[in-house]
Amino acid sequence: MKNIIFVLLFIMLPAVASAEAPAAERPHWSLEVKGGKFTPDITDWATYYGERSTGQFEGTLAYKILRQVEAGVAVGRIRDGGQGWAPLHTAATGTIIYGGHINYQLFPVNVFVVLRGVFAENQWIVPYVGGGWTRMYYKEEFSAQ
Repeated sequence: MKNIIFVLLFIMLPAVASAEAPAAERPHWSLEVKGGKFTPDITDWATYYGERSTGQFEGTLAYKILRQVEAGVAVGRIRDGGQGWAPLHTAATGTIIYGGHINYQLFPVNVFVVLRGVFAENQWIVPYVGGGWTRMYYKEEFSAQ
């Protein structure tokens, strides 16, 4: 329970502290940079890439059109390297035979709009709804195969 209260205070305090700024001084642009672990829903990922998960990084740029409407774009990168698989050799011998190095990259792109229910200057809880479009690009490079 203490952790939940701490998290809520951590999220709300900046909003309360900045609630007194006049409308003309409110920033319109926002930039977010984040990173974390990406764990794909592929059962044999660790067989080829060594670990069950890999790093993920993303940057977001958004513009607040109105106080209640924000639009933006986010671009990320997920990368991992490992061993390729030689299926013809595996079929002949019956054991998995690795063949060469593989470099796997994903590039998620998100375009979004967020609508916020801001009705009063000192509002503590702001309901919101958002939607958007996501496209995933990928690139695989094999070497020494």
